[in-house]
Amino acid sequence: MSPDLPLMIEPAKLADSGERLTGQLQLSDLDSISDLILNRDGIVKFSLLFSKDEKGMVIITGDLSANLTVICQRCLNEMQLEMHSPVNIGVIDDQQQLTILADALEPVIAEEHKIALPRLIAEELLLAMPLAPVHERSACPAAELVGEHAVKKQNPFSVLKSLKTGKQ
Repeated sequence: MSPDLPLMIEPAKLADSGERLTGQLQLSDLDSISDLILNRDGIVKFSLLFSKDEKGMVIITGDLSANLTVICQRCLNEMQLEMHSPVNIGVIDDQQQLTILADALEPVIAEEHKIALPRLIAEELLLAMPLAPVHERSACPAAELVGEHAVKKQNPFSVLKSLKTGKQ
């Protein structure tokens, strides 16, 4: 983690002054994603703008980017996953505030009005990751095998078509 970045942030205070946090975190500092990546030597870059909406809710917008080494779920080989993801967060104090949060925002609960910055970045990275990362089809060693063993779907109504043509 960069020495100038705080470990804990107070989103409401940052939103009051319209602060922007820009920096990078080491992937090794993000424990919650360690099971999903192969190489923890990289970094995640982020830029977060803190503001308030018309209802006075704290909003965090921005983006994050990282280059992760993961396992391709098609061929089970190592692959590079380049990620660029927007961040749209609504900070709430408890579950009751979910009803007033805009649908386009991901809710994050600020316990005691504070959030751990590494946890926030890790959660956003997890949300941005594909469920099953795969190589581009043209670059995947298993793409040929998948094509060979693809199931040919038969139209379930083809029997009805033959019945219709036989009756007239």
